[in-house]
Amino acid sequence: MKIDKTSRNLLIALTIGDGYIHNKNGTLSFRHCPKQKEYVEWKSNELKKNGINNTGAYWVKNHIWGGYELRTYSMKFLKLLRKIIYKNGKKTITRKLLNRLDKRAIAIWYMDDGSLSNRKDKNGTVTASVLTLCTCTTKENNQIIIDYFDEVWGIKFGQRKMKEHFALICGTREARKFIKIVEETVKEIQCMHYKLDVKKEPLKFSEK
Repeated sequence: MKIDKTSRNLLIALTIGDGYIHNKNGTLSFRHCPKQKEYVEWKSNELKKNGINNTGAYWVKNHIWGGYELRTYSMKFLKLLRKIIYKNGKKTITRKLLNRLDKRAIAIWYMDDGSLSNRKDKNGTVTASVLTLCTCTTKENNQIIIDYFDEVWGIKFGQRKMKEHFALICGTREARKFIKIVEETVKEIQCMHYKLDVKKEPLKFSEK
């Protein structure tokens, strides 16, 4: 099938996130936990709307853990994308790929690999938020992503080591900016609404 700009960018977003492109046949697959079945179904519909056939959500179980998986059919574009993203067998996110992302694509990336944690006081009131994007790449590659978000979206991330990889991280103020970018898309999937629970800005009262 012929890939247009929208379908191309969707596949890039899905691959940067939880997706994995299989080497031999150029198919893209991803799996989510049972609670996120709605999200897998949403992804399936997004692909179909853009002319990309897929299996739809189906249940798989490995040993103890199970989840819902989806797989596209073989595509030449995915074979090419694999060569770009998995250089030397390691996931590499280039600035050229990042420049293909729009708000919807960033929302997919966040729903796949992002998390939001809140600090609360003794009354349960949120006092601060920390947003993390687990990019699962190197410190040097993360810096490319940090520069992209700063220069294109005006969001300043730092990074911290998480086991063998590095992740992007930001505090309350930058997290609010990020959530404003992704919230329209995230709100389409009920099971993902918890990822929008950032600390609210304080109310401003006008002086009279």
